[in-house]
Amino acid sequence: MPLLPNGFSISFGTSTYAEPIISAEWDGPEIPVIDTTTHSTTSWRTAMLGELQSPGSWTVVHEHDPNEQPPIANAAETITFTQNPQSGHSTGATIAASGQCTKWDLTIPEADEDKMTVTAVYTFLGAVTYTDSSV
Repeated sequence: MPLLPNGFSISFGTSTYAEPIISAEWDGPEIPVIDTTTHSTTSWRTAMLGELQSPGSWTVVHEHDPNEQPPIANAAETITFTQNPQSGHSTGATIAASGQCTKWDLTIPEADEDKMTVTAVYTFLGAVTYTDSSV
């Protein structure tokens, strides 16, 4: 299970990809804005909100392990992101959904002492489940 020093982690339903996490960012659920402007609209463009949410994607920077197979070819599976437990809690809150790695970029540094990193995008493919932390 890849883990940040602050306790943030990612776990996968079936695969075993486990490169250490450097940072993670979720662009979160989004409701699309649909342009409804027509030729007869005057002065201002018009829009309406869509009815369906997009579950978003996580962009995660990993420390690269050359022995790890990139997860880009893996089938969709449950991906769970677990936050660091709050003070007095035994487990952290989780965000989970069916998802898949949809992008995997390797960065090789110029200096010998720097580590190779991977920027991976994990795209959620459906409804997101939120679970509170427990005491």
